[in-house]
Amino acid sequence: AHIDLLQSENEQSQEQLRNQIQELQSSLDACRYQLENERPVQGQQLVCATPPSDEIR
Repeated sequence: AHIDLLQSENEQSQEQLRNQIQELQSSLDACRYQLENERPVQGQQLVCATPPSDEIR
């Protein structure tokens, strides 16, 4: 009975975490969407400021 209780608590915790992850993911998507649409110029500047992958080595 004790193990069953622990398992159900574990499942509830995992479910809560999954929900939180989904919320964070959609917040992130919303932020990304806003950034892409509100500041296209700044986005291009950021891309230009990033060195090509060859230089990182």
